[in-house]
Amino acid sequence: MKKPIKLFLLAIILLISTLELSGCALINVNPERDNAEVIAKVNGEDIKKSDYNNYLALVQMNYESGDQQWPTGKDLTTLKENLYDSLLQQIVFAKKAKDNGDTIDEAKAVSDADEQITTLQEELGEDKYEKILTDNYSNPDDFKKWMEENSKQQEYSTKTTDKFEDDFKADPKKILDQAVGKINDTDVTRGQYEYRLADEALNYYMSNQTTMPTDEESMKETNKTIFENIDKTDANIKYCEDNKIDITDEEITTAQDSLKQNLSYFFQDDSQTENFLQSYYLTKATYDDYQKQQAKGDAAEEAIKKKCKDDIDVSDQEAETYYNDHSDEYDTSKVSAMHILTEDEDAANSIYDEAKDITTKEDFQKLVDKYKDVEGVKEATDLGEFDKKTMVQEFTDAAFNAEPNTVTQPVKTEFGYHVIYVYDKNPGETTPFTSVKEDIKSTLKDEKGEEEFNKIEDDLTKNVHYDIPDDIKSPLEEYASQLEEEYKVEKFENRIRA
Repeated sequence: MKKPIKLFLLAIILLISTLELSGCALINVNPERDNAEVIAKVNGEDIKKSDYNNYLALVQMNYESGDQQWPTGKDLTTLKENLYDSLLQQIVFAKKAKDNGDTIDEAKAVSDADEQITTLQEELGEDKYEKILTDNYSNPDDFKKWMEENSKQQEYSTKTTDKFEDDFKADPKKILDQAVGKINDTDVTRGQYEYRLADEALNYYMSNQTTMPTDEESMKETNKTIFENIDKTDANIKYCEDNKIDITDEEITTAQDSLKQNLSYFFQDDSQTENFLQSYYLTKATYDDYQKQQAKGDAAEEAIKKKCKDDIDVSDQEAETYYNDHSDEYDTSKVSAMHILTEDEDAANSIYDEAKDITTKEDFQKLVDKYKDVEGVKEATDLGEFDKKTMVQEFTDAAFNAEPNTVTQPVKTEFGYHVIYVYDKNPGETTPFTSVKEDIKSTLKDEKGEEEFNKIEDDLTKNVHYDIPDDIKSPLEEYASQLEEEYKVEKFENRIRA
C-alpha cells in the first residue's frame, strides 16, 4: 500500500528531509494552556494538543538522532500539517479496528514504546532528550504515557491498514477501476493513473537522479502530463481503428519490449519490482496489462507516422528543386582552416590587422597561441579539414571562397566574429542528381510525413477537456477520509500553528 499507517512517521521524516531546513524559532506559550487546546473532535471526543505536541517531539527526536536540522518557516508548517493529518488518520484507523473487534498484544506495544524511549535517550543524551520535550511543552512522564498509548494506537491502526491491503489484494479491480478524473466524458481509472504515476517517478529519477517532487504545484503539473499521455495513447489507437490502420501484435510486443527496459534499469529482480509496484497499488501482472495498452498506443503512433509517410508522393521535379537548393550537401570539396573567434567586432578587427599579412600556418599558430587565453576570445584553434556541410553558412562561404594561405576579414556568425586562416583546399566533385535522387525523395517523404503526422496529432489533442482534481489522493488516503466522515471528525487545524 502507498501509505500504511505504521510507516506514516517514517514517511513524514523522509519527506521533510528533502526540504530546505534551518534553525529553530521560539514562541512564548503557556504550556498547560497549549496542551489543553482542542485540535480536533472525533465522534464528539476532544483530541487535545498534548497528543500532537508529543507526536511533534517524537519526530524532532528522530531528526536529532539522525543529525538533521529542524525546519522553520514554510517547511515547519508543512511538517506540522503532515503530522496533524497523520495523527487523525491514526486515530480513525485505530477506532475502526476496535469497532471490528480486532485485538493486539497491548503489553508488547507498551514494551516496544519503552524500548524506543530508552534508545532515544541513549542516542540523544538526557539533556537533549529533555530539552526537546520542554520545547514541545511536554515532560518525561507525560511523554512516556503518550508513547505507550500511541504505540497501542499504532498497532490497532495497522490492523485496519492490513485489512485494507488484504481487501485490495482480494479484489484489486474494486480500487483500480475507480475513476480519479475524466478526459472529455471518459473516466481515467485509478489503475491507469497509478501506472503512469509510477512511470513518471522512474523517468524523473532517471533524468534528475533524485526523487520526483510531490508538492502541490509539482503534482498538478505531473497529473496534467499523466492525463495528456493517457489521452494521447487512446487517441492514437482510436485514430487507427477509425482509419483502418492495422496494428499488429508483433508491433505491440516490440513497443512493450522497449518500455520494459525502464523497470529492468532500476530493479535487479522480481522482488524489488513487486515492492516498488505495490506502493502504486499494482502487481507485476496489472502493471504489464497497463503497459501493454501504452505499448499499443506507441505502436499506433508509429503506424500513423508510417501511413503518413507512405501516402506522400514526391515528384522528380520536387527532388531536383531540393537538390539545387542544397547543392552544398552534395559537394565533396574540403578546406583546412584555423580561426580565432571573439565576442567583440573591434577585437576581431584588431586581430585581423595583425593577421592579414600572414601566409604560413606556423605564423598564424603563433597568433592562436597569443590569443587563446585572452579574455573575450571564445576559441582560438586549428579546425582541421571540413566540408561545406560542417560549419554555419557564413563561415563556410568565407572559408571556401578564400585562397590557400590567406586570412579572411572578420566574419560574423551566430557565435561571434571569426578571423579565419585557410591553409589548404581540396577541390572535390559534386555528386550528380541522378545518384542521390532516391535518397532525396526518401528525405522529403520523411519530412512531409512528419508534418502531416504533427497536424493529425494537433487535431487529436485539440479541444480536449481534462477534469483533473486538484489533489488526487491515494486509495488509503481516500479510505481515511471516509472514516473521518464516519467518525464525524471536526478539524481545528489552525490551532497547531500557534
